[in-house]
Amino acid sequence: MVSAYLGELIMLFTSKEKQGFTLIELLVVIAIIAILAAILFPVFAKVREKARQTSCASNMKQIGLGITQYVQDNDETFPLAANANFDTNWAQAIYPYVKSVGVFKCPSNPRANNTFLGSNGNPAPNGAPRIPASYGLNYHVTGWYQAFPDAPAPITLATVNAPSSKILATETTGEYGMAFPDWVTDPNGFKNRGFAGHTSQFNCLFIDGHVKSLRPTQTASAPGSTNPFNMWGNFSTNTAADGAGCNAGNDTNINCDVPPADGSLNLNLQNLENNYK
Repeated sequence: MVSAYLGELIMLFTSKEKQGFTLIELLVVIAIIAILAAILFPVFAKVREKARQTSCASNMKQIGLGITQYVQDNDETFPLAANANFDTNWAQAIYPYVKSVGVFKCPSNPRANNTFLGSNGNPAPNGAPRIPASYGLNYHVTGWYQAFPDAPAPITLATVNAPSSKILATETTGEYGMAFPDWVTDPNGFKNRGFAGHTSQFNCLFIDGHVKSLRPTQTASAPGSTNPFNMWGNFSTNTAADGAGCNAGNDTNINCDVPPADGSLNLNLQNLENNYK
């Protein structure tokens, strides 16, 4: 189609080389060029974003390998979201295994250029540098900030019933983690912290190590589904009636496989997705 337009333009220029163009003919040429630009520019933008999304997925794969090595060296236990002093976060804890700051930086996330993970973004006592804000671990895996007296500890790999269907990490705008149990009480809990800038998708690293690009709404089934699923874990609006691993309150049980029946999680995920359309 594009070659046909270009062929017509060449013939037009050749036939008018000696006698010049009329105003109408010039306007037609300009219109054709404008149409071609309108067709091609969005295509180029999508191709560019797809390349960035692929680069981001590669980052997350390397982060997953770093976490796996950390877990193997620490009694099968995942890293903390942040320690009690907030001077070391999960990314700095695994940095010795990754050894690259660039791996923690999504090329599509604008906040990664000027925002650092954590409250102060300082280097850690273990020598790890400041980490750009792009990715966060699932709070159902890492526990909360250890500065909180009632914060649960990070879980062990052996406690996860279905590693291939539970999210370990995804994309954020600066938060240590993702999916804090009480975020669903605010319709914008996920929207204010998550990043779905890959054409309304985000990359998700699963506990078994594979990475997949998903729309936020693909991470939990709709209320009333005959085949319910929940890739995050328990939320404060879940109840014991939802099944094993589910209960009301801020329990960070990764093995809750059903989303809250009131639709609070689904509304959050939809609002996050809509924010990037």
